[in-house]
Amino acid sequence: MKRIALSLIVILPLLVSCSDDNLSNTNPSYWGMLDITFNNPEGFALFNNPLNDKDTGVETAIQSDGKIVVMGYSYDGSKNTVLLLRYNEEGTLDNLFGTDGYVIFDGGLDQKGLGLALSQDGTIIVVGYIRYQRHRDVLVLRYCIDGNLDRVYTYSSGGEYTDIGFGAAVQADGKVVVVGERSNGDNQDILMIRLTSDLEPDSSFGDSGIVTYNGTGNENDKGFSVAVQGDGKIVAAGSHIAAGQENEDLLVLRFHTDGSLDTDFGTDGTFTYRYVGDNSDYGNSVTLQADGKIVTAGSAYDGQSFKILILRLESNGSLDSGFGTGGVVTYQGSPSIFDYAFGVAIEKNGGIVVAGASNNGSSDDAIVLMYTPYGILDSGFGDNGVFTFDGLARSEDRANGLAIQAAGKIVVTGYSHGGENDDVLTFRLR
Repeated sequence: MKRIALSLIVILPLLVSCSDDNLSNTNPSYWGMLDITFNNPEGFALFNNPLNDKDTGVETAIQSDGKIVVMGYSYDGSKNTVLLLRYNEEGTLDNLFGTDGYVIFDGGLDQKGLGLALSQDGTIIVVGYIRYQRHRDVLVLRYCIDGNLDRVYTYSSGGEYTDIGFGAAVQADGKVVVVGERSNGDNQDILMIRLTSDLEPDSSFGDSGIVTYNGTGNENDKGFSVAVQGDGKIVAAGSHIAAGQENEDLLVLRFHTDGSLDTDFGTDGTFTYRYVGDNSDYGNSVTLQADGKIVTAGSAYDGQSFKILILRLESNGSLDSGFGTGGVVTYQGSPSIFDYAFGVAIEKNGGIVVAGASNNGSSDDAIVLMYTPYGILDSGFGDNGVFTFDGLARSEDRANGLAIQAAGKIVVTGYSHGGENDDVLTFRLR
């Protein structure tokens, strides 16, 4: 475990201190369409870093003032850099943030932003990794509300191993929870780190701020997303490969506030799900309902194609029989052989919104699905519950993350590929 000062190459000013009702879904002509008031009249915005060829949006979040933060990474042909954008509510870049609305973190190495969280005081937390010659370390960045970089933290398990932060959440007391993976040489363990608001390891959590989970033995476990309950317990979603298996099962875990597994949840603190046989199933995103139920979205492979997979758990870690079929919903487009969910959020009316990708037979389309609280596609949203982004005649689009504004509008980010370049794609649905 260590904290380093990096040589920042392409970056904003260095290391300074930080000082509506829900829309109705009863009108198919209105609910689940591009909101043309966002970057009027398009309903979407594209961002291309003039110094880079490929830009990808991974997650988005809404500030208390309604401004939209988008996090991802840019690729300049030799390495990735962390990318952070901020849009005004109307979909224009906010020139009060960073340089003309965006900031780049470049430590002279390859690095990616993979997880995003906002603190109550307006600071922005980005997690991901920074790559050295033969290994990657967890990277955590804290930005002030104006886009100035305030803190940098990195974690290494030692040796030439891979450590990655995939997801982040901020507790009510300002502490930062990071989930990801840690290599122990032979396989991966789920890694959870809790930091103080100043990005120092929290000694009251696990072993000096670090918790790892490796199942019952030599397994491969990864954490992709994390959420904090109102009582402070921590829920993480990801995947694991159990002994004797070749492929992943979806995994959900719950921890006490001290980092110990909550044995009242699921089986000894864990819930696992296998769709069909020894195939790959992932929990890519997790969110919490107001009633304490847990919704996880990801993907399931049946041996021929990937389907979007959505599960809802009771607060005790059992499948919710009132959702879908025994707590499980799958989605497959036509003629798609690849449907994948990357983000999930809950509407005020209990509707479940999922962002992802669906292959149209030749390329991926960005899609947004809306389910009722019972796990049925909402026919009043988009095309029978499905919105497909077709704002551009491009070869490939993907939705990676989403957030819901106070008025119920849905903001989605990902990327759009046009010829040679990938641009950050951000759109809003009304």
